[in-house]
Amino acid sequence: MLWALAFIGAGVVVSDSGFEEIELRGRPSLGVMIHTPSKEAGPIPTSYLLGVLRAAIEARTDWLPREIPQEQWESCGGSLPCVFSNPSLFEGDMHHVLWVSNLTSSATSRLSIQLIDVAAAVRAARTTTVADLGSYLASTAVRVGSERQTLRAAAELGPVIERFVALLRPIAEPAGVWGRSSTLLLELDAVPMQLRVDEGRYELTIREPQTRLLSVPLGVRHLELSSDEHETIRTDVEIRADQEATLHLSPVLADTLGGAARTIGLWSGVGAVLTGGGLVAAGVALSQRSSICLVGPDQHCSPLGRGRGPVLVGAGVAAGGLGLLFGALLVGREQDWPWVGIVGGVVLGVATGSTLALVF
Repeated sequence: MLWALAFIGAGVVVSDSGFEEIELRGRPSLGVMIHTPSKEAGPIPTSYLLGVLRAAIEARTDWLPREIPQEQWESCGGSLPCVFSNPSLFEGDMHHVLWVSNLTSSATSRLSIQLIDVAAAVRAARTTTVADLGSYLASTAVRVGSERQTLRAAAELGPVIERFVALLRPIAEPAGVWGRSSTLLLELDAVPMQLRVDEGRYELTIREPQTRLLSVPLGVRHLELSSDEHETIRTDVEIRADQEATLHLSPVLADTLGGAARTIGLWSGVGAVLTGGGLVAAGVALSQRSSICLVGPDQHCSPLGRGRGPVLVGAGVAAGGLGLLFGALLVGREQDWPWVGIVGGVVLGVATGSTLALVF
């Protein structure tokens, strides 16, 4: 086992052509629905509102804002129960939606924003026994909401959006999307290697000596790199916002003597089984032409006669060989020493010979 040190670089390195870039995780979508009932331009156009909102979300979270055009749901007339009765609007990994109500006139924009849990809203929209379905949906599916504010100039929009985005932290942080993800540059002296991140939350194969991982969650990440030919490397690396972490690792070849010993043990087990079988066969043949009796308080005659010794020894050798053979085949990695097979073979061989000696 090796423990490596992670060095944090200052700034994101531009990808070279020789780098392999792998997206560690996809950024989850955040739906954006802007409802402008009057369709009057007002001081804050919809396109400008969408741009400021998207920039603020992407600066503070790892959500990927995705507009759901009003044309797809305008027949609902701004009714949330109607909108969320159509789950096909919210496909894939879109678990939350920003519902932006922009009541415009020529002089003002009266703006409110709500963060809605899609699954809860869809369930609420299917409820038919609640009289005031809109209020029920708001109380069960709205996670964050802002009071409606009257804006008279586009310059007033930025602070309003910033204050709302700050309210998203209690929802975004447990979901792992508060704060932007960053990148990790892996430099390996040996490839390919299997990479497990955070105890198997993400698993992938690293095939290039220099590989950049994209969309790595912020914080301390636990890495494990392994291959059949190398010792497993386990290390931690801290991923910081707006900085690329660089990790250089030199995998060490696994114990090749262990692999050779396993091969020798495997064939030794086969040889012991064949030798033991031959001794047993020879002992049985000899027992058919002779007999032997032990004199003493426990006087008895062995049915194996003079073949008793070869049979007992052969059975012990064969049993030990089987233990060594199966231990080398089934237990441990190919490069490990076959300690289980060696110890198991000795124990099994002695136990078999001793047991047969008591019986015969």
